[in-house]
Amino acid sequence: MKMLEICLKYTPLLVAVVGGMFALYQWSKSNSLKKARFLNSFIEKIRGDKDIVEILRYLDLNDSWYSIEFHDSDDESRQRFEQKMDKTLSYFSYICYLREKRIITDKEFNFFNWHIKLILKNPGIQDYFYHLYHYVTGKFQAKFQQQHLLDYGAKTHIIDSDFFNPNAHLRNNKYTAHFDSWYA
Repeated sequence: MKMLEICLKYTPLLVAVVGGMFALYQWSKSNSLKKARFLNSFIEKIRGDKDIVEILRYLDLNDSWYSIEFHDSDDESRQRFEQKMDKTLSYFSYICYLREKRIITDKEFNFFNWHIKLILKNPGIQDYFYHLYHYVTGKFQAKFQQQHLLDYGAKTHIIDSDFFNPNAHLRNNKYTAHFDSWYA
């Protein structure tokens, strides 16, 4: 009789625990699939978005592309190129943001690491970032739009410590296209 009472008393608890474990397992699997779809959408955008593909290919083949004409042109094709560049840089900055907030793991980040290093190691990008960073943070005292991408570059030492000095262009020929009129 006592054994029957114990079974009747603890069976609902046992069923609840097993049901809860099963529900947790199902939830975990569902989240894994959602995350896999989420990551795949990022990868597909990198491979399928014509603007991003064009800019990544351009950066892979061109080192010294940045100059004042990049910004001060009335040429519609140059303006469109600048929009594509900013779109691409913002996209990869967002990926760095997701890593920084631990929404994607380091292992998942590896899907994007080559592209991010391609971007950050490009001398034209470093010069472009240098000018934009000092223009935005100096003149407007605002946050740099691609800050998370820049932070990743600094953390991994792709971006040198000179970068954050607004006078680095005076001694570091890496930053050659400096235009003081931007900062006035």
